[in-house]
Amino acid sequence: MTEENRNKTFTGDFETGFDALNRGDYATALREWRPLAEQGDAEAQNLLGIMYFNGEGVAQDHVEAVRWYQLAAEQGLANAQYNLGLMHDNGLGVAEDYVEANRWFRLAAKQGNAGETWRKETLKQSLLQGLTRERQRS
Repeated sequence: MTEENRNKTFTGDFETGFDALNRGDYATALREWRPLAEQGDAEAQNLLGIMYFNGEGVAQDHVEAVRWYQLAAEQGLANAQYNLGLMHDNGLGVAEDYVEANRWFRLAAKQGNAGETWRKETLKQSLLQGLTRERQRS
């Protein structure tokens, strides 16, 4: 979605939110981005996820972060897919699940998410450890 279309389609001002975030004014960023996110703007959804993950302007809440990442990731936003993969990989806000983490990391990587490049080897090790633990439980 282009910036011009975003402003025509959604209420809230994306750039005002960024300016506020850069000043550390999380309340304004939240006020600008929440309506966008609730109306389906994937970028705003991912940014709300980050705010909830970090506890910026809101109480830190990994479950709520996952909810926003999931909404954006399902729309194909690579950064949100990567963030959601991290949540599954580390068991933050969701059960630790290396298979699910791998699925989201792969989707992000298909779109060229740079974070995936350095995570590949670590993920392979995590996935193998997770599978080993699952087999030991069985």
